[in-house]
Amino acid sequence: MMPIHWIDQQDHLDALFERQQHAQFVAIDTEFVRRKTFFAELGLVQLAFSDEIALIDPLAKLDWETFKAALTNPKLTKIFHAVGEDLEVLHDQFQVMPTPLFDTQIGAAFCGMGISLSLAKLTEALLQEQLDKSETTSDWLQRPLTQAQQAYAAEDVRVLLPMYAQLLAKLAELGRQSWVDQECERLRDKAQSGLIDMQPHHKSKSADRMSVDEQKRLWALLRWRDTQARAKNLPRNWILQIADAFLIAQSPLTDLELFEKFIGRTLPARRRAAPELFNVMQNANFSGFEPVPVLNNAVKQRITKLREQSVSAGQALSLAPELVAPRRILEAIANEAITDSELGWRKAYLFIAK
Repeated sequence: MMPIHWIDQQDHLDALFERQQHAQFVAIDTEFVRRKTFFAELGLVQLAFSDEIALIDPLAKLDWETFKAALTNPKLTKIFHAVGEDLEVLHDQFQVMPTPLFDTQIGAAFCGMGISLSLAKLTEALLQEQLDKSETTSDWLQRPLTQAQQAYAAEDVRVLLPMYAQLLAKLAELGRQSWVDQECERLRDKAQSGLIDMQPHHKSKSADRMSVDEQKRLWALLRWRDTQARAKNLPRNWILQIADAFLIAQSPLTDLELFEKFIGRTLPARRRAAPELFNVMQNANFSGFEPVPVLNNAVKQRITKLREQSVSAGQALSLAPELVAPRRILEAIANEAITDSELGWRKAYLFIAK
């Protein structure tokens, strides 16, 4: 059993990284809550090295420079599981993006174990252990944390180390370690660029059935919603519900008085915000707007062929077809909007002649 250290003092934090200055890998996890804020409230940072586990208290007054240096140390591999939200939280809290990193969920997927495996299922499959997940939704901002919370948090990083070793060996055997590296790098780059979504309407269902003018209004409303949510640190839906944004964007009204009547009739709770919403749509700078790509018949036929290729490749590689060719990849290839370097390892398995 590795020793577990609770760290809420600066000298203890500095001593940790002094001891581990030559470490080659570290498992990382975070515990946070989302209540009434846009940004997650970080409650705990867990680290597991080969010989010790550290539970670091982000509510303590600490200088995190040594931690941030570790996150970007090119000689220290950071091991996560389902890293997406962790990347967002760490960047919001510390303004850095971990690199290099290894995601055990992605590693397992490329080993043919299935996509989006939970930590508990992967632990059971690789280590024949069962994780206690009873503290998953507990209050990570309370102090002191209970012994059960601390034990839960420590286990989440402890199991990552032996799982990483197993996955790395299997990936080397399959010749797919570079595939995982590419996917983790893409995930990190996406998180870095996606901190502010420049085309939020692209993720909205049915936006492709809207006219370009309606899409523009929706784009303006969603960009405004995101800016307001960040500035006020409130959930996006507290600023404007996505369903309301759709309804407003499809209103063809160009007169403020008529628009106010429309809002009063259809969304009375937004009556006071009508002038601001009207201004957002009428006076937005649309220079950064990109319409939702139209999937015409030719593009749809290309996607069908690509999907068939992904199924065949998936069978040959013992991988899920959606791992070989996610929807974003299919559409990008079909629309000739992706480079060979962006395709990476997939280039050998997905190709449509021009």
